[in-house]
Amino acid sequence: MYDREQPILARYAGESPAAFARVCTFVLLTIRNPIEKVGDYVADVDAKGSDSRYLWGHKRPGFLYVNANAQAIYAGARTATEHGDDIRLMVELLQIPGLGMAKAGFLAQICFGRIGCLDTHNLTRFDLTADRFRLNGVSAATMVARIRLYVATCQLCGGSEELWNSWCRYVAALRPASFAQESLFRPSNGSAADAVSRIHVEALGLQGNPTL
Repeated sequence: MYDREQPILARYAGESPAAFARVCTFVLLTIRNPIEKVGDYVADVDAKGSDSRYLWGHKRPGFLYVNANAQAIYAGARTATEHGDDIRLMVELLQIPGLGMAKAGFLAQICFGRIGCLDTHNLTRFDLTADRFRLNGVSAATMVARIRLYVATCQLCGGSEELWNSWCRYVAALRPASFAQESLFRPSNGSAADAVSRIHVEALGLQGNPTL
């Protein structure tokens, strides 16, 4: 799953600032939304831009910021990745309004194959609390310490690839009706977990590998 979808997403994100901004928008739209709905939300944002009703709360400022600064953010994140500096990578991505630690980690996972997403599902699975990763109102030193803890926790939970694959299996089991055999997301020769993974690519209209 991860080894099939993540490279497609990473290549796309690196194509242009606009592509990277669109991947960031996808990540913003996954906040408090089921993954199987996000493709519709991406299409709405593609059509309506910042007027989309799905850019509620901090998502609209994040969308506007990343579209204005995508080239610089991607360049900084790429440099951090090339130096193997996951702390710096998170700092670069956390510039985007609306991205907390989990979604910055998710963006790093998608675009650079690093870190991972400790969202509410994964917090539950690994018996973790979100408070230890919150950044609101903390000092710069505390921010770095919490980023360091977050990165280390992702590694302890299996790393970027295992977090992706196990999350897809978990979500497929959590909402089986959404990924039933007749679902648009699930071809006849794929598992429900495969369907969950493929949605990350299909939501952006990218062509994945049809052979599951």
